[in-house]
Amino acid sequence: MSTLSLPSAPVCPKDDAAQLHRAFKGLGCDAKAVISIVAHRDAAQRSLIQHEYRELYSEDLLKRLTSELHGRLETAVLMWMHDPAARDALVIRKGLLPAVIDLDAATEVICSRTPSQIQLIKENYQLRFGVSLEHDIGKHTSCHHKKLLLAYVSTLRHQGFEVEMEIAVKDAKDLYEAGEKRWVTDEKTFTRIFSERSAAHLATTSAAYQDMYGGSLEKAVKNKTYGKFQFGLLTILKCSVNPAEYFAKVLRKAMKGNCDLTLIRVIVTRTEIDMQYIKAEYIRKYKKTLTDAVQAATSGHYRTFLLSLLGPADGRGDSTFDFKPPKISVGLSFSDADEQSKMSTLTLPPVPTSPRDDAIQLHRAFKGLGCDTATVVNILAHRDATQRSLIQHEYRTMYSEDLLKRLVSELHGKLETAVLLWMHDPAGRDAIVIRQALLPDVTNLDAATEVICSRTPSQIQIIKQNYLSKFGVFLEQDIERHTSGDHKKLLLAYASTSRYEGYEVDREMALKDAKDLYKAGEKRWGTDEKTFICIFSERSRAQLAAISAAYHDMYGSSLKKAVKHETSGKFEHGLLTILKCSENPAQYFAKVLRKAMKGLGTDGTTLIRIIVTRTEIDIQYIKAEYLRKYKKTLNDAVHSETSGHYRTFLLALLGPNC
Repeated sequence: MSTLSLPSAPVCPKDDAAQLHRAFKGLGCDAKAVISIVAHRDAAQRSLIQHEYRELYSEDLLKRLTSELHGRLETAVLMWMHDPAARDALVIRKGLLPAVIDLDAATEVICSRTPSQIQLIKENYQLRFGVSLEHDIGKHTSCHHKKLLLAYVSTLRHQGFEVEMEIAVKDAKDLYEAGEKRWVTDEKTFTRIFSERSAAHLATTSAAYQDMYGGSLEKAVKNKTYGKFQFGLLTILKCSVNPAEYFAKVLRKAMKGNCDLTLIRVIVTRTEIDMQYIKAEYIRKYKKTLTDAVQAATSGHYRTFLLSLLGPADGRGDSTFDFKPPKISVGLSFSDADEQSKMSTLTLPPVPTSPRDDAIQLHRAFKGLGCDTATVVNILAHRDATQRSLIQHEYRTMYSEDLLKRLVSELHGKLETAVLLWMHDPAGRDAIVIRQALLPDVTNLDAATEVICSRTPSQIQIIKQNYLSKFGVFLEQDIERHTSGDHKKLLLAYASTSRYEGYEVDREMALKDAKDLYKAGEKRWGTDEKTFICIFSERSRAQLAAISAAYHDMYGSSLKKAVKHETSGKFEHGLLTILKCSENPAQYFAKVLRKAMKGLGTDGTTLIRIIVTRTEIDIQYIKAEYLRKYKKTLNDAVHSETSGHYRTFLLALLGPNC
C-alpha cells in the first residue's frame, strides 16, 4: 500500500521538466517547487521527466539536482529519482564500497526483497556497474554472512502463501538441532533454510518453533549467531513474519539515533510499496504517528520532502488507518495455497535501448506498402512498461503523432488487440479491461470480475486512480451502474475494502470464519450471501486460504464446493475467483488459459488478456502450473492455437519454451 499522492489530472513530463528548469534559474534553487513536482510523481513519470529534461536542455537532470540541492535533501531526492530496482542496486553498491562499508544497509535491502525484486536488482547492478551483484558480495563480505547473502540472491523462492506443514515442522526441528540443542552452531543449516524457504513458510516455521520448544526462533538466532550473519538472518525472519513491523522498528531506531541515511533509505524505498502498513504499525507500536515522528526529527525542505512521500497523517493515513496484523499460527496446513508472485517472462535486450531509436525503427516499420510487423513485434514485445511509455512519448515528440493510434491503423485483428493492450502500464491496462467489459455494448462481466477479484488491494487502489483519470468516473460508479444483486455488492466491497497483504494468519479467526460460512451456506436452507461477501471481501489472501483449509478439516468438504452449491451466476464466479486466487493464483490462470484454448475455436480475448496482463507479474509460475496439470507446455499450447505474427507476439511474451 503506497502513500504516494499523485495529481488528480494527468501531468505532462515536458511541463514538469520546464517547471524544474525554471526552479533552477536565478539566485538559489526554488527547492519548494522541485519538491512539489518530484515528490508527487511515480517511477514511470520520474523517468519521463528525466528523459524530457535531457531532450529540452541537453543536460542530465540528476546532475543538475546535485548542483542545486544540498545535504540530506539532495540525498533523499536523488535516491527517489531512480526506479525501485535501480535505487536498491545503488544502495547495495554504496553499502559494499570500501570507502563506505555500510553492510547493514546492503544486507537489509537484499534480505528484505522478494526473489523477483532481487532478480531486477541483479540485472540493474550488472548494467550499471559492469559486475555481477554476486561478484561484489563475494569481494566485500566474508564468512557465513557472505554465504547467506550469496545463497539468498541466487535461490528462487516461492513468493506467496504455500506452506507445507510437515516441512515447516521438520525445519523447526532442524533449526533447533542446529542451534539451541548443540554447543557449536551449525550455520550451514540456518543458511539453507533461511535462503530456500518462502516468507510464508519461514513465518510458519517460526511459529512451529515456538510451539515445539517454548522459545522464539528469533531469540534462538540471537543466542546462537552473531555479527552481520545474525543481522541477515533476523532481517529475513522479521520480514517474513511482519515486514511492516520490521521497518517501523528500523525507522524508530533511525530517529532515536539521528541516522538520516537510514531514515531516507527506508522512507524512499518503501513509499511505493507498503508505507501505508508501516505507518499503521508505527502508531500501533509507539502510540505516535510516523508523520509526527518525522516532523519532530527533521527540518526545512528535507522535512517537507519526506512528509510529502509519507502522505497525509489523517484519513487513510497513519493516525486512523486501523491495521492490526494477526498473529501467525501453525494450527492449519496451507498445503494447497500458492502465491501472488512476480515472476515475469519478459525478456529485455542485454544492453539498454534508446527510446528514440526504438521510435525511429517503429516509424520506419510503418512506412511503405504494408507494415513491417516483425520489426514492431521484435521491439514492443521486449520492452517493459517504463520503456514502452518512453517510446510512446518519444514517438509523439518526434512525429507529432500518437503511437497507439498509428498502431491501430497499421495492425489488424488479434495482433492489434494484443499489442494495444500490451502498450499500457499494468494498472492502466486493467482499468481499460474493466471499462471495456462493463460497457453496455460489450458487457463481459466475467472479465471485469476476474480482474477485480484477482488483484491485491494496492493494485486495486492504483487501478481506481487510473480509472478515474482515464474515464472521468469512479470505478465504483460503473460497477454500480452495470452490475446487479449480490454480484454488485461483492465487487463494490472488494474494490473498496483495505485488506492486509502479508502472510500472517489468525487461526482462531479462521476457524470462526469457517464456521460462519458453513452456517451461512450448507447448514441452512437459504444462503446468507451477506456473510460470504463480508468474509471474502475483508480477509487477506493468506487468511482466506487458512479459512478454506479449516473448512475442509471441520466439515469434510471443500469451501470451493460449498460456494458452487450455495451460490450462482456472476456472484459465484466472483467468490470462486477470490478463493482460487487466494489458494493458488497460478493454477487459476492456468485453468482459464486451458479453457480459452480448449474445444472448437479459441477464445482469443481471454487468451490475450491473461498472457498480456500476467507476463510482467507471474507467468513463469502459470507456465509451470500449466505443464504440471496438462503435461504440455503453455508455449506449445499457444503455438498450436495461434498463427502468424499474433502467435509470434504471444510466444515472445511467454519467453523460452520450458
